[in-house]
Amino acid sequence: MDALSATRKHGMGWVGLGILLLLLVQGIARFAVSPAVGFVLDDWAFWAQAEERESAGEAFMAGLKSPTRPMGCLQQCVFHLFRDRVAAYDAMSLAGYSISLLMVCLLAWELTGCLSAGFIAGLLFAVLPNLCGHFHWLCLIAGQSPPFYLASAWLMARYARRGGRLSLATSATLYAVGIAGYEIGVFLPAAYAVLLWRRGWKRMVATLAPFAVVLAAYAAWRLTAGFGWASAGVAPQFTPGLSGYDAKHTAADIVSWWGGLAWWRAVGLGAMGFSELPWEQAGVLLAANAALLVAVWFWLRKTVAGAKRSVAGEIFGTTTLVLFGAVWVASTYLPAFLGYFAPRLNYLPGAGVAFLAALALARIPADRWGTPQDLKGAAIFLASSASDYVNGHILAVDGGWLAR
Repeated sequence: MDALSATRKHGMGWVGLGILLLLLVQGIARFAVSPAVGFVLDDWAFWAQAEERESAGEAFMAGLKSPTRPMGCLQQCVFHLFRDRVAAYDAMSLAGYSISLLMVCLLAWELTGCLSAGFIAGLLFAVLPNLCGHFHWLCLIAGQSPPFYLASAWLMARYARRGGRLSLATSATLYAVGIAGYEIGVFLPAAYAVLLWRRGWKRMVATLAPFAVVLAAYAAWRLTAGFGWASAGVAPQFTPGLSGYDAKHTAADIVSWWGGLAWWRAVGLGAMGFSELPWEQAGVLLAANAALLVAVWFWLRKTVAGAKRSVAGEIFGTTTLVLFGAVWVASTYLPAFLGYFAPRLNYLPGAGVAFLAALALARIPADRWGTPQDLKGAAIFLASSASDYVNGHILAVDGGWLAR
């Protein structure tokens, strides 16, 4: 079901309420323990450079002349205009994270045609702990381009399902803005190819041609230092390269993040910050977060759990969707193996992880994971005399997974 059909079926107010609840959950889960925006060492250096510029135009041109990341011009303008206005940085960071969250919802919604999948993906993405080493990091959003990459992916999914040259052109344009800001999503067209391969390789190549042109133009910019026009000094210079030592440690960082100490350390940092709050404030935040999670859960069950797929546009099979999610995660982590620092690159892969988890949850008609308690009835039945005449039958206790 596409956005227009869904709003007609469920009412714009209900869909808007769900989006508002997700934004509130993100605000409490991600930012309550870190209300002030965070800067890292590079950010302070960029801020100091921008503050020294005499005008916003000079700051813009200084960023544009970066031989690696010309979209740093926007970051330089932001730093020059806002200077030490912390509230402005807080608002921009919250807006950027919120846009990214909405793009994750729209992407999952468009790919699956299922409202519940979109909202579950958003809920998971909103509560994943500290994906980038900083809870509230403005430069992740303003300088590393996740909203642009996520919007590009949503529009490509829209094009793959329903066509439309405007969607394709806008997707390629947003990809260009993203890659000029930070290269973390440079290989995302590999995930797009998963959605297009059934159309035949010729149409797939033709569709991905604009992205290839963007990539070639960016490669030429880097190799020629902005065609001889750029100058060093604003953004740090990274030279891609693959070494066994770096790849080993990057892989260890990624494994440690999702299944080991780094992930739990992020949870622990959040818990530590929460424990340092006054008990009155902590109690209010805890109650508010719990209430919002319960509200989103009941909203999903009552309003969108029964949403059906629309007959308009192509319907992607489960294999295609799982492969898309897997390629998304792999392609967004690949830059980390080419000379980047893995812990700061978890945010965009996290969108793929949230999508894969939402795909599994939304596919279950019971709208929840199974528990050991769910097996009790089947086990008692099979162990009792009531099943004496039952032979050669497979009893699936899966919440309706196989029947869907």
